[in-house]
Amino acid sequence: MKLAQYGLSGRFPDVVWDGIVNKDLLVDGDLPLDQSICIPDVDVVMLNIDMGNNFANVTEDMKSHRCSHEKLAPVSLDLAG
Repeated sequence: MKLAQYGLSGRFPDVVWDGIVNKDLLVDGDLPLDQSICIPDVDVVMLNIDMGNNFANVTEDMKSHRCSHEKLAPVSLDLAG
């Protein structure tokens, strides 16, 4: 996949996503924020391979993924016992 998309000297993206979404969750054709994959770091690139459409629209368009979710409370594990 790397060779086909980026050539011999190209850089593989940080994240590869199959692009498959649960169509029942779509609102006006888009996933709501609470269901979206958010990557707020502008230096991170995600490749959507559009597997559900037989790879018809492979893209690195990050517009719908430049978001963030509310932070979750930290998890503490007691590993002493």
